[in-house]
Amino acid sequence: MSSRFKHSILAGPVACLGFFIFVMMTFPALNPALQAADPMLSDTPFKSDSSRIYAVYPPHAVEHDAGDLDLQITNMDRIGNPWLDEPSAYWRYGDYLYGAELWIGAIASDNLSYTSTSMELRPTIDVRDRMYYSHEGMTGGNRIGFSSQPDDDNDGLTDEDPLNGWDDDGDGRIDEDYSAVSVQMYSCEFTDYTPEALEQHPDHRPLNVKVSQRSFGWSMAGYDDFVGVEYEILNDGFETLREIYLGIYADCDIGPRDNPEYFADDGGSVMVIDTFFVDSSLDACDTTYVPIEMAYMYDIPDDGVSATGGDQEGFFGVLFLGHSTDPMDEWAPQEARLYTCRFFSTSLPYPEGLPRNDFERYDALQQGGIPIRPTIHPDDYSFLISVGPFTELSPGESIIFQVALVAGHGYYDTDENEPDPSLDSGGLPNEESLLNNALAAREIFEGRWRDVDGLSDTGVDGKETCISPPPGVSYHWNDPCDPEHSIWFEDNSCDEAGSWVDNDCNPCTPNDDHEGCDQGGCEIQVHWYHPLTIASVNATPTAAGLTDILRISPIRNPAIPPLPIEFVLSEQHRCELGIYDVMGRRVRHLASGDRSEGLYQLRWDGKDHLGTSAAPGIYFLRASDGDQILTRQFVLLQP
Repeated sequence: MSSRFKHSILAGPVACLGFFIFVMMTFPALNPALQAADPMLSDTPFKSDSSRIYAVYPPHAVEHDAGDLDLQITNMDRIGNPWLDEPSAYWRYGDYLYGAELWIGAIASDNLSYTSTSMELRPTIDVRDRMYYSHEGMTGGNRIGFSSQPDDDNDGLTDEDPLNGWDDDGDGRIDEDYSAVSVQMYSCEFTDYTPEALEQHPDHRPLNVKVSQRSFGWSMAGYDDFVGVEYEILNDGFETLREIYLGIYADCDIGPRDNPEYFADDGGSVMVIDTFFVDSSLDACDTTYVPIEMAYMYDIPDDGVSATGGDQEGFFGVLFLGHSTDPMDEWAPQEARLYTCRFFSTSLPYPEGLPRNDFERYDALQQGGIPIRPTIHPDDYSFLISVGPFTELSPGESIIFQVALVAGHGYYDTDENEPDPSLDSGGLPNEESLLNNALAAREIFEGRWRDVDGLSDTGVDGKETCISPPPGVSYHWNDPCDPEHSIWFEDNSCDEAGSWVDNDCNPCTPNDDHEGCDQGGCEIQVHWYHPLTIASVNATPTAAGLTDILRISPIRNPAIPPLPIEFVLSEQHRCELGIYDVMGRRVRHLASGDRSEGLYQLRWDGKDHLGTSAAPGIYFLRASDGDQILTRQFVLLQP
């Protein structure tokens, strides 16, 4: 798609008031006072029978490193990794994140509110409940709306066996039909009711929820400064949960880590901007309006008085993208919008300070409102964004929640250690880069409209929403586009054209002019899509090449170290080569950056970046020219 970004600032940037928290980079079990203060510091039980499945320490730690934002990801409800002595979110100038986590708040059958956070959410100690790696185009991961065969196992179902190590559909096969997204995807599952969590936190009453977490990274230029995260929250218990709110709590601590006060001079704000994409290839419906709603942090330049933590350029934020909606407005909001933003301080009691128990955390989630001013003074801040309310969630039902973690540069000149005059911002933050990267994340999330049901008369004339009440239930739909028009729905199904309505008052969602919709019937918006992702993994490259610019020689298979690797550049160009294991972790970096035209010969000695011999098994050579990625599998045999 040929596109360019435009934006008009209609409301923002606006910001939450409050303060951020500092958390010591020490093992949390050694500091019980901090455990009580910060929900991200839980005394995780690294027992001999469980440490192998917690994606926290090597060799099981995983990292999104397909793009410029290197982000640690765990299967213990933590984005970032406070236990690993490496940056949690490294981007260009340094580390931008201590940790972020999902909060799930609800009212249970006893009419009391509870909130499950990273202190309770964790995988079981079953060896199958680990982190799983995939990428678009992998066997079993064909995507509905893009692949000609989304039903990978030909059983009449699509994506019924998610990538989690279990036989979810009971057919005797494991992970044979799921949806693989992006050039680097990590999948995992965790719950709030494992015996280990109950033993550690006996005062917390679990909501009995299971979370399926998927995170996505891209490497294409202009789309490599963010990582998308999607959660599916399943009511896996016996009771109906009510008034559910979902949130992301983030503790950034931006600044040079060699300065002991790096965490103490942050600033924070919220960006609420109406934006639109313009697709120059379309004659009609060339403009797509989308909102940008993002809380973010930045390091305030030192002034010798209130800001003394050292300087680190750049912004880091959590961008809200979407959640499950209900066009009938019964169990979920009709529209996906941010509900709450709050900033906190450990030096103050709640509500200005950090919520420290279930009641306070639920209260913070359901507060509502997005204040209009940025933080006032340099300080140590954390923030919470939330969505909801979801009226009820019955056993077996689930909610989808999507965000992206985004980095951007601009603010001050790190060489001169002062506000950058070229930004023409009067020494104030300039979020243009952050906004552009958020727009790129939003564009990928928006994806494409697709004809999933194969019916050409559903999803036409801007009718993107199916109204199909449960059996025996009548629903009176009031047309939001025409107050004088309404329709009664009863005993209808989504394969009937008359069940589809224009609920967003936008005749361009979908439209026959859109890519792939020329025959009509594009009734479903399929999220998380970039055309180069599909092209790079579904293409059938020649044995000798990736593109006309970067070509690699065939890989010897099986391979016995040292493994010769040759690649040719037909002109000066960027190239990236590395060895990866089956979990998607980079074992050894081989080449990166711009290189001149010519033939290059490398040898992999069969060792990882620490100089330790890699274990025999399956590995991948991954090559990229900045636009496309090719992975080639081989079996390593140590001599």
